Amino acid sequence: MEQASNGQLPLTNYQLRARRDKSRYLEEIRLNWGADIEDRIPASIHPRKTLTPHRKPRVGDIAEIEDDPRNWSLELLRLLRNLSRKQVASLATMQDLVETEVRLRQSSTTTNKYKLAAEVIIDDVQRVIDGIDKRHASDETER
Repeated sequence: MEQASNGQLPLTNYQLRARRDKSRYLEEIRLNWGADIEDRIPASIHPRKTLTPHRKPRVGDIAEIEDDPRNWSLELLRLLRNLSRKQVASLATMQDLVETEVRLRQSSTTTNKYKLAAEVIIDDVQRVIDGIDKRHASDETER
């Protein structure tokens, strides 16, 4: 790939698509939650800036919080967008559910390589979504 005139490599089709998708996800989250995502996900579990490639900062590491959600992973934003579509009692309930999943993962006895990740990860959000879906399904069967 040739360098652009500014000395940087041009963006690939994947990078352009990911940038567009992230913008769409962030806009839908903002509409669904009534505020920007960085105001809805507790700062204590925001994704961190990566210390080294392929290693997420762990609990106790000194790692800067990534405040710009456009730099969060595409998959994390997609799942958070899906979570924003779910009907929960309140925004505070959703925040508690996400924080609880992070704490449960961090305190689990498994050997998951992300067990000690200091931030919310896609598995945490997926477990919250699955839990909400399960509760909604059981509510439907009780009716």
